[in-house]
Amino acid sequence: MEKDTSFLFSGITFNRKKFASDFARFKEKKEDDDLVETSSLVENGSSAIEEVVRVDKKRKRKAARSDPVEGFSVFTSSKSKAIDELGDHNEDGNLQQKKEYHRQLERDALFRKTHNIHVSGSNIPSPLQDFTELRSRVEFLILDESDKLFELGLVEQVDAVVKACSNPSILRSLFSATLPDTVEELARTIMHDAVRVIIGRKNSASELIKQKLIFVGSEEGKLLALRQSFTESLNPPVLLFVQNKERAKELYNELKYDDIRADVIHADLSQIQREDAIDNFRSGKTWVLIATDVIARGMDFKGVNCVINYDFPDSAAAYIHRIGRSGRAGRSGEAITLYTEADVPFLRNVANVIAASGCEVPEWIMALPKKKWRKHRPQRDSISTKGEEDD
Repeated sequence: MEKDTSFLFSGITFNRKKFASDFARFKEKKEDDDLVETSSLVENGSSAIEEVVRVDKKRKRKAARSDPVEGFSVFTSSKSKAIDELGDHNEDGNLQQKKEYHRQLERDALFRKTHNIHVSGSNIPSPLQDFTELRSRVEFLILDESDKLFELGLVEQVDAVVKACSNPSILRSLFSATLPDTVEELARTIMHDAVRVIIGRKNSASELIKQKLIFVGSEEGKLLALRQSFTESLNPPVLLFVQNKERAKELYNELKYDDIRADVIHADLSQIQREDAIDNFRSGKTWVLIATDVIARGMDFKGVNCVINYDFPDSAAAYIHRIGRSGRAGRSGEAITLYTEADVPFLRNVANVIAASGCEVPEWIMALPKKKWRKHRPQRDSISTKGEEDD
């Protein structure tokens, strides 16, 4: 029979009051040890749970990556499989249509580039192979620079285009800075209930352009006056107009070594060279651009400060289009026209345009007789400051 260990202390009496502090100290230490053990058990238990969850997740991922058995699927039926095959077939068909669409765009772009046709828009139509395609497609027919298009050299081609555009509800529009009465009468034959809209005065220049005439005596005096003008005040960008491409080359050869950043554009240059000349002028690399009347129409330069007619224009319409490169979109500009003794008989026609724009013209010029002239293109001497002794 087991006996309790208390018998060992029988007959001994403890004074609890005397040892109360010792009993309390041992009791607190035991409680702290119990708390530490409990917290360690909780932490171990949570870590064990996390490990179990991680193992389960790993097992699930492995199960998701497992390859399905061929010919058997619990989640898909034969019907869904047929739908997937049909979707793949439709995607292949759409891909082929997109490829063919882009091929057609490339062919159209090459065709436009070959024939110098420029078209812009989100839905670009295919370039015309024949005028018969215009019959029902065209709703608006716009003829820009119409005074040139209705001249004898181009009127036959314009007539073919107008006849091809046979849509009964078509709207025809003509635009030009100058429209002579003869051209207007001819244009009305293809228009019904025509309405004429004029901004400013008919066949006149902008009032924002300061215009003046300068007498230089002879061809040699032109170059001297031009260089003197550039020395006194050069306000680029400046457009210089001459009579033909040969004179454009000659003037460029005289000015290319001057400190004015001059360049030239004419028909003998390649397409890339002409585009570079235009881009350099627009970007400010070129200050003075020498050109012919080809640049006087359809070319928009923003901020041209001055236009100089080195050679007198061959008509009042040419004068208006030339100086119209300046003073655009509400900006102010300046136009200087040099003239020689050979140009005096034709001064009155240009002087009338200048006076109509509100600029001053000497009285003796306005007293000159108005001469009827179609084209004023005299045979001019070559542009050079070299004298006969230098030759």
